[in-house]
Amino acid sequence: MKKGFFLFAIAIILTTSLVLASNPQHHLYISERVCTESNPTQIQQIACGENFDAFIMGNIFIDHTVPKYFTEFVKYSNSHSPSLCQQLINLAGTDPRKLAFSYGACFHQASIDTISHNIYVPPILQKTALTNAMGHALAEEAANDILLERDPQLRNRLNELLRGQNGIAFEEFNGFYKTALQQNPLFQDENIDANIDFLMTQVIGSGSRYEHGFGSAFVIPLEIWLVMGLVLLITVISSMIILFRRKNLLNWITLVILLIPIIFIGLAIYGLFSGNLFTMYQTISAPITNILPIGNIDDHIDLQVQNGIAFFNQGSSFMTQVDDPTGIESLKAGEDAGKTLRWIVGMIIVLLLGGLVALNIFFSPKNNKKRD
Repeated sequence: MKKGFFLFAIAIILTTSLVLASNPQHHLYISERVCTESNPTQIQQIACGENFDAFIMGNIFIDHTVPKYFTEFVKYSNSHSPSLCQQLINLAGTDPRKLAFSYGACFHQASIDTISHNIYVPPILQKTALTNAMGHALAEEAANDILLERDPQLRNRLNELLRGQNGIAFEEFNGFYKTALQQNPLFQDENIDANIDFLMTQVIGSGSRYEHGFGSAFVIPLEIWLVMGLVLLITVISSMIILFRRKNLLNWITLVILLIPIIFIGLAIYGLFSGNLFTMYQTISAPITNILPIGNIDDHIDLQVQNGIAFFNQGSSFMTQVDDPTGIESLKAGEDAGKTLRWIVGMIIVLLLGGLVALNIFFSPKNNKKRD
């Protein structure tokens, strides 16, 4: 309960949300394990041989719609679908490089996302009462952080694969990927090259997580908005009242307490409009990932590996057997499970804050009256 309360309090004071796909080093870790543990098949030999870099690029490229997860979910859903998997394979023909890339895009959905979004993240949302926008990102960061602790060279290996010898190896597949996407009316007017360049500049480098965030305030549940609004209203008005009265020690302590949510909300708004929101978010989220109730991460990793091996054995037909890679229903159910607790904890926060302010006003020294 203490963990849930702490995490919920952090969610309350942030006015914007972010989402991250299962992080890129995680993709590489699962891919390497599947390549090592699977039996030789046609797909395994194409994906895990000399074209492994193309396989990983396909695995990463498919997340170019992650920033549209909330704002344009239909695009995210269409880029994470069995139909795009088959479309890429058909378009690749017999070209081994393009086939490896296409298999990577399919693998991402069949192995990683379907387990993360349907099995791994939803129970964490239920346990912490966090929304999908907040808990989803934290849960997948936590898993990625654990893998980086186990294998610190994951980041370097991924960077080398994506950079290649000329530092921009991923551009080899921009045209191919764009051709596949632009056969879908949703993507015909989109600057896919720019989106891929943006994605790769964030993935390649020293950062352990995707460094792109976006404002998605409109998807914050009503209870979060209400509590944030009440907290902000109480803190601003009560701070002004206390400031213009004679103050004792209790008043000064209260002013410091009231200043905390104002600072956090102000920083969040500043981060959103200045473009620094995600860096600020990472600063807050990094320590939280260490206390998330994620359970035994190896159980979920093993399921991802099993799915990856099944894809290598069965090909694109396996895509019809997996759960929806977006996990929209499972994630929504996980978020909805915490709605009542969010209301209760939110109202407790508001009442405690209001009570503290009332106590201060009641016991504040009276202003001296002017004498005639």
